[in-house]
Amino acid sequence: MLLFVVALLIYQQQALVAFALLAIPIINGRKSDGYVRFAFLYSSLTAVTTALYYVAWAHIYRTYWPGNIDYRYGPDAVRLPSIDQVTEFLQRLTPLANFWRVHSPIFDWIVALLLIVIAYKIVIDIRANAKDGARKWLMIIALLIACDIFRLAAHAYPSYVTAPALTVFLFYLSFVCVSSIIRAPLLIAGSAAIFGCFCAFANVRGIAVPNWGYTRQIESAIRSNPQKADFYIVGIAGQPVTNPAFWEFAWRNGDGDSYLYLNSLNAEDELRQKKLLSPDQKNIRFSIGPPEMVVTSSVPH
Repeated sequence: MLLFVVALLIYQQQALVAFALLAIPIINGRKSDGYVRFAFLYSSLTAVTTALYYVAWAHIYRTYWPGNIDYRYGPDAVRLPSIDQVTEFLQRLTPLANFWRVHSPIFDWIVALLLIVIAYKIVIDIRANAKDGARKWLMIIALLIACDIFRLAAHAYPSYVTAPALTVFLFYLSFVCVSSIIRAPLLIAGSAAIFGCFCAFANVRGIAVPNWGYTRQIESAIRSNPQKADFYIVGIAGQPVTNPAFWEFAWRNGDGDSYLYLNSLNAEDELRQKKLLSPDQKNIRFSIGPPEMVVTSSVPH
């Protein structure tokens, strides 16, 4: 519990991994009655600790730093989940089921296969013991929702990242369910690792490479114009988010002015560290956005 409190104080969403870990003995246990009571007790304790933390956090911020509250992450951003947020929760599960392959469609063969396997496991458990099986899977569903509870409550900022807890939960659940049909855990783990490498490569090619390219283009523009200190950066108009992954790691940053501005600062910083800027470029200014909404900022050095 002490580690859980520390996680809350450092980076709140990482604390949600506790709910995923509590689900592991339930998912893996043959006789789940004792495990369900164990998970219910400690997940309730975790929930109470989180609630007390939120009350203290909200009170301290509103009392001592009322002018520094970020509307995206502050106490006022916490709401009860809406229908749209519940729908987004279901959509966010797809990239995770596809090994974080953020370009994946909402419903593809991997998701369909996992749903069939999980449904088969549910049927087997309930047929073996209806009462125990129903209790077990209701607890599993409750812990799945708990793994994303911070995001479901973060009304103002849909990209709030809760992927680690959901990843631990879904990967282990999928592994156990598939293992109940194919009794070759090493083969399943090895196949998942190989497929995960291909998905990681697809993510790097589709997201990291374009983002890296934006920075290199800005660097090239600065170096090609050594007499200039003012630069106008225009994003890729109308470029959509790569897919409805609802996480910042899935966004190409060429369609957001704030991200382009940060890319510009990174490009300038790299050139300055390499001592590749001319004497006329001591204070570079970047204007970001379309002509009708230009944001001009400068950072003195």
